[in-house]
Amino acid sequence: MTEPWRGINIAAVSRSKLAIINGFLKLDESAPHGTNHAAFAICEAFTRCGAYSALDVFVDSVASLNRPGGPRFVAPKDSPVIAMNKKRLPSLRDQYEAIYALGTASLFSIPHALRPVADWCPVISEIDCTHGAGQWSNLFIAAMTKELRETDGLIFKAAATEQAFTDVWSDWRDRFNKDLPMPQSLVSLNGISLEDNQHNPVLRTETRRELGLSADDVVFLGFSRLEPRLKGESKSARRSVASTLARNDPGLLVKNDPVGARVIEVG
Repeated sequence: MTEPWRGINIAAVSRSKLAIINGFLKLDESAPHGTNHAAFAICEAFTRCGAYSALDVFVDSVASLNRPGGPRFVAPKDSPVIAMNKKRLPSLRDQYEAIYALGTASLFSIPHALRPVADWCPVISEIDCTHGAGQWSNLFIAAMTKELRETDGLIFKAAATEQAFTDVWSDWRDRFNKDLPMPQSLVSLNGISLEDNQHNPVLRTETRRELGLSADDVVFLGFSRLEPRLKGESKSARRSVASTLARNDPGLLVKNDPVGARVIEVG
């Protein structure tokens, strides 16, 4: 079957609108989900760059936005942002330069299935979790059903994650004897502020005093959830603690919980 989107000179087609799946959803600052915070920051960046005449946000249900305990839909004042239900997106053909699926979208849905019918519009998906079972299943289904195209894109936060996906794609091709389309990929490392994240002897002294730590206590500082199935922090933490205890040093783990810092003695 001929795919009508093939053969189109995309460079000659001008579109000034961007579709964003699950965009501008803001959690409380104390919430532990870094993926959500990063997604909101990216949406703000889209607004600041001013490259699009419209930023159309697609969510499961507009009527369910801003309910107590859930994320809030927060669009910058006087910005070209509107929210619509996801079910409308497949019918909005020939409008969007791209569909940008934020990190949470691929974990719980197949954003490629929302692409407008017979449209060349690429789907750009952020991959925030290397070992998310739902994410793997959704990408597998998208690839096997040809909803995912080689003109689509995946944005990774680490080169190791990109390599893992490349290896899995090769395995799928060999195992199922199918020429599965491999989307374009890009590694975009999470940046940090060197100005905000530098050694500060005054803050060090004040923080240790607040936590009841001496100047000589050996401390391990953890910012995210120590869950082996999600990230690698637990593995590196175990190695650091083991190395410290082998030297007979006292060890303390300072865990940054949503309710505040906790001190856990580990040696």
